[in-house]
Amino acid sequence: MGTGDHLTRQECRAIHAQIHDDIDNQRLVRTSLDLDRVFVEACELSRLYTSKVLSRTLDLLHVAAARVVTCTTFISADDRQLAVAKATGLAVIDIKRRRSSPTSFPIARPQSKPKRSPVC
Repeated sequence: MGTGDHLTRQECRAIHAQIHDDIDNQRLVRTSLDLDRVFVEACELSRLYTSKVLSRTLDLLHVAAARVVTCTTFISADDRQLAVAKATGLAVIDIKRRRSSPTSFPIARPQSKPKRSPVC
């Protein structure tokens, strides 16, 4: 990464281009969220896991969103998100451990109408 904890403009452009490439090649799929369900799920996750893993609101919202859209795998670099996701039964991929090979993630392509999204 760039200086300190900030991305450089070049790094930001590269990430932006990668996201668009992933969308164009269906490695990422746009989806809509039922925000009421996400917030209800986040409240339940908070009740179950906040005191155990010291999760924060945004951690819980990310995991709740993944659960609402029925993901099976959760990818993050955030230890608290990963802990909550794992505790809820999602498979997790810690990208901090994968930085040397960012394109080697096991991405499953969605079929016609999957019941569960493979990766979030």
